[in-house]
Formats: sequence, structure tokens, C-alpha cells
Amino acid sequence: MDAERYLAYLELIESLLAALGDEEATDISFKVNPDLIDIGLVEVMRGVASMAAEQGQQHSADFLTGLALQLEAYLCQNIST
Repeated sequence: MDAERYLAYLELIESLLAALGDEEATDISFKVNPDLIDIGLVEVMRGVASMAAEQGQQHSADFLTGLALQLEAYLCQNIST
């Protein structure tokens, strides 16, 4: 993954964390950035979640981990259909 895409993933993750608990804002973030919804985003989310957990930000880590699991399941389902 190139640096530009990685930064785009991070910006999306930041917007998701800023809207933590606001399901409507989360949905809007994904609708605005549909081209970023791929396995690369899942991997970066897991990395950010790991860093958040190490920094004691367990709520953010749990949120991102759960979201990454949901996205991965969604992507796998859509690939197999």
C-alpha cells in the first residue's frame, strides 16, 4: 500500500474515532469514502487498535477491533458472492 492510501485510511479512522458512538456519523464516513473499504483498511484498523490499547485507550481499541471484524466479514461475504 502506498503512503497516500495509508494516510487516507488514517484520516478515515480518525473520523470514525471522532464519531465514536454515533452510528449515523460512522455510516456517513463510510459512504463518503467507499473506495477505502477494503482489506487494507481492516489491517490498518487493527494496527491502530493495537496502538490504542497499548496507550490505554481501550474503548477506542475495542471499537476499532469490532469494526474491523465486521468489515472483514462484509468483505469476505461480498467476495464469495
